[in-house]
Amino acid sequence: MSNELARAQRIHADATAELTAASEQTLTNAERVSDTQALMQAITSRRLDGKATDRDAIELFALNADMAVLQTMLAAAQQAQAQARDQVQQALQALNTAQAEHDRGLAQIKFDAIHQQVKAIEEVFCQALGELGRAGQAIGRLTFSSCYSKGDTLHRALDLNVIPPKA
Repeated sequence: MSNELARAQRIHADATAELTAASEQTLTNAERVSDTQALMQAITSRRLDGKATDRDAIELFALNADMAVLQTMLAAAQQAQAQARDQVQQALQALNTAQAEHDRGLAQIKFDAIHQQVKAIEEVFCQALGELGRAGQAIGRLTFSSCYSKGDTLHRALDLNVIPPKA
C-alpha cells in the first residue's frame, strides 16, 4: 500500500472519529435542552394550574438561564458536527483519489511486468522465426512467407489492432 493511501486512510479515520464525537456531543446537548424544556414545561403547567410555589419561580428563573447556555452549547456542537461532516467528506474524496492513484500504480506495475514478458516471448519467437526461415531456405523455400504465415489471432492483434480474447 502506498504511503499516500495509508495517510489518506488515517486522515479519513480520524475525521470519522471526530464526526462521531461531535455527533455524540450534539446528541448529549440536545437531550439536555430537551430535559430542561420538560422541567420548564412542568413548572409552567403547575403555575397555570395555580399549584406553583416560590421554589418553582426560582427554579424556572435558573432553568431559563441554563436554557440560554444549553442552547449556545447545542449550537456550538451542531456547528462542530457540520464542520466534522465537511472534513469527513473532504477526507473521503482524498481517500478515493489516493485509492484510484494506488490502483493505477498497481495496474501500471502489472502492465510493465506483462510487457516485459511479451518482449521476452517476442525475442524467443523472432529467434524461432529465424530458425524456421533458415530451415525453409535449406529445403528450397525462397521467401519467408512460404515458411510461415500469421494465424488469425496474431493477424487481428498486430494488423487490425484488436486485443486478443482471454484464454
